[in-house]
Amino acid sequence: MKKGVVIANIRAGRQKIKHQLAEVLNLLNQAGYRCEVWITQYPHHALELAEQLDPMTDLVVVSGGDGTLNEVINGLMRGNLSIPLGYLPSGTTNDFATSMGIGKDCVKALTQLLNGSEVQIDIGRMAEHYFSYVASFGAFTESVYHTDQSLKNVLGYAAYLLEGAKSIVDIRPVKMKVITEALTLEEEYLFGAVANSTSIAGFLKLDQRLVRMNDGLFEVLLIRCPKDLAEIAKVANYINQRNYNNEFIRLIQTSWVKIECRKKVDWNFDGERVPGQRTMMFEVVPDGLRLRK
Repeated sequence: MKKGVVIANIRAGRQKIKHQLAEVLNLLNQAGYRCEVWITQYPHHALELAEQLDPMTDLVVVSGGDGTLNEVINGLMRGNLSIPLGYLPSGTTNDFATSMGIGKDCVKALTQLLNGSEVQIDIGRMAEHYFSYVASFGAFTESVYHTDQSLKNVLGYAAYLLEGAKSIVDIRPVKMKVITEALTLEEEYLFGAVANSTSIAGFLKLDQRLVRMNDGLFEVLLIRCPKDLAEIAKVANYINQRNYNNEFIRLIQTSWVKIECRKKVDWNFDGERVPGQRTMMFEVVPDGLRLRK
């Protein structure tokens, strides 16, 4: 039989994987996998577990939210492990699954990947940190890692919006220089993202015809800070229309981006908090992840 490992965060989302785990294991067994189940116990445990994987493992299946997936990807990259990965999304927003067309029901997602094929997709890197779909800063970014898990379990994505709304008066624009292959910008930004995804933060949607997961390019989205309520309304309207090239919003495609700030700003990598530096270099890792889907 083939060797499989399931890394599961049973606290993610509404804890649905806890009730579907037996069926998941049965399906894997029927598909010819002898599986071990590793349950995460604390923050960053999934990263530690992934680093310990046997290089001869035929498939690692991750169940959890975007943050759990991020930890496993970091573990694989830091351990120099080229193991096919399957993702059973059970978190709150599941932006990565949305971009990849992976269903939100764990059993259906597993059936899909067992009957599907392997694709190689790009991931992002900043120093020793990796991300599968987005690194972001600014508005609503803090709410991702400050929102209580029990509140997310009850309210879902609305919990993020509630937490973000509570702190919106404290949001300060970030003065930074953004350097890419094609251009350099210097401005005060309310929000920024370095992404390889059609869905960012659950509400920013990019054109699927524009975003390709293995084209060697990031989509860099920057939102300039509005000065009054009228400009805030304009920004909201542009986002609703998915108009990302205007006087407030810029969308740039690039294989690398260098960001220089006057002060350190914390970032969110796939839902995981990463302390920022004054100078940060983001690079695409082409075909960095072997994904079963």
